[in-house]
Amino acid sequence: GMAHAILPHHNPNEFHMGAFKRESSGKLFVKYADQAVDMLIDEIVALGGSPEHIVAKLVGGAHMFTLLEGDQHGIGWENTESARSELGRRGITVETEVVGGTVGRNIRFDCATGIVEITTKV
Repeated sequence: GMAHAILPHHNPNEFHMGAFKRESSGKLFVKYADQAVDMLIDEIVALGGSPEHIVAKLVGGAHMFTLLEGDQHGIGWENTESARSELGRRGITVETEVVGGTVGRNIRFDCATGIVEITTKV
């Protein structure tokens, strides 16, 4: 499976309109990295996957936008840290990381083979 996060973590004390949304195609839309990791793992397990066989590949986390005042790293870095933390909490090994930088990436993921093709935008 694959998840694309927009923000690092949800606030459990707030209701977030649209935080969980299933599209007509059946895809689940979750905007927070921590929730996306948990939901992706849970859906893999619900389909018969075994958590001890799951490995993660982190891609993205680029510094795409001007930093806000007081923001040292940028939202991409925060998303990556949030996903990494949740994966660690769930005992999932991060096999590969292609993160950071200042340009976006396009990703092709073959679920059958686990191969990820990354094209950096320039």
